[in-house]
Amino acid sequence: MKQTILKYETLAASNSPIGFQETLDTAKRINERTNGEVQVEVYGVGELVPESKIFHAVASGQLDMAFTWSGTAGPGVLHHCDVGQLPLCPTGIAGCMFTKALVDKYFRSEMEAFGFTPIAYEINCAHDFGFFTANYYVQVWSKKMYASLKDAAGARVSAQVGMSGEALSAIGMAGKVMTYAEINPALSADAIDGTLLPCLGPMYFHLDDVTPYCLEIDYPEGNDDFTIMNTKTYQSLPTDIRNIVIEEVKWLMMDPRMDRAAMAGKAREYNDALVKAGKLKIIKLTPSEKAWCKQQWEGKLVDIWIRNQMAAGFKDAKAYLDDVLKIRDSILTSGLPQYPGPIV
Repeated sequence: MKQTILKYETLAASNSPIGFQETLDTAKRINERTNGEVQVEVYGVGELVPESKIFHAVASGQLDMAFTWSGTAGPGVLHHCDVGQLPLCPTGIAGCMFTKALVDKYFRSEMEAFGFTPIAYEINCAHDFGFFTANYYVQVWSKKMYASLKDAAGARVSAQVGMSGEALSAIGMAGKVMTYAEINPALSADAIDGTLLPCLGPMYFHLDDVTPYCLEIDYPEGNDDFTIMNTKTYQSLPTDIRNIVIEEVKWLMMDPRMDRAAMAGKAREYNDALVKAGKLKIIKLTPSEKAWCKQQWEGKLVDIWIRNQMAAGFKDAKAYLDDVLKIRDSILTSGLPQYPGPIV
């Protein structure tokens, strides 16, 4: 029997409490369901390929599969996909239909031209195959205490995607795009003052000792995650084998252990314990500060996105975004519901 080996790199570190073991379990099920014909070798983030090189690695065949996001390489690589970084996309069932519409109209062809095929795509926690979970806010986790927005002016804060970095800059901080793997070393080396992450941050990235403060800015981060496969590899797999891989990858997204709302609950318990132990202090913005932040984001980020995309060579960025908004508004006016629960 000829065995196919698929090299698969995920965003989770191999010592992460969330994501890596679940991916290993997926690899095991694929092996079992294909009677050993397919073996998936799972690598943690950056273990085989640097996070910023994921797209090119999958396109070239250095990696067969990857779980990643559009912001990994920044503007100029996947122009259409970058729209997921804007916090303007619907959630819930409406979000799933929106994501599928963009995948079908723009993303699939753009990715395949690059050399890989999307297996599962998510924008703001709404997947193209109809599954959705809670969307989320991100906060500033820092080495020193910022008692207010004014106090945090100029703070060097890392973000994982470009528009999140722009969102920080829009409210007076110095946003710096940085991969997950770079966060802890940069904090330890005093290269940054803090990092922008959801409530999962301290637990997920083992940041207890370097981020004893949290400034709750409640930024509704826009982001898209997806699993991709090298197109030649995808086309070489027999249909039944390919379908098994696709089914298991989608099940990984739906694994109860990966549910964002449940994870956020555990993370809050974890953070509450840090607060009680005196290891974490959470600072909340005043209502007027929150309103001002929202005004800055709503008034500036779309124009910044268009400017950045055009500078990276996407001359039709504004026309494209106009079409995206038409697709969104058409779905919302159809009456499809958004996520019914709170933002986590």
